[in-house]
Amino acid sequence: SINMTGFVVDNSLFRIETRCYKTGGVIGGYTIRYYYNTSVSLTGATLIANRGVGSTNNWHNYTRRVFVVKADGSGSGTEVINVNTGYFTEYTTTQAPSLSNLALNWNSNPCYIICAVALNSDSDTFNCDYMSIVTY
Repeated sequence: SINMTGFVVDNSLFRIETRCYKTGGVIGGYTIRYYYNTSVSLTGATLIANRGVGSTNNWHNYTRRVFVVKADGSGSGTEVINVNTGYFTEYTTTQAPSLSNLALNWNSNPCYIICAVALNSDSDTFNCDYMSIVTY
């Protein structure tokens, strides 16, 4: 997770980047998810991006952009690619994706971006060794 407290303002754009890989197991599929929360916990967290990955991919670099119109959580001030659609990237889709507008309060102290991985096989193990936030 990355603490975003004080980094997000109105009309800001940032990119989340992660590099994740399997460390063992049967090489089953997995889903990488990014969440927003006011604690380092998935309890009560809001999904902001997800990507299902096939069983033959041991490494995965995942990037997603987030546009914040209103940082205080009013209205639907955070815009992301549809959270229910697992696009690999915003640039490789063959059609214009729909958007999700979320009411997230980036002024909360603290607030976090969390990367979590759901494994399809209980025997798999996984690691995310890189996570970065790039602001524009």
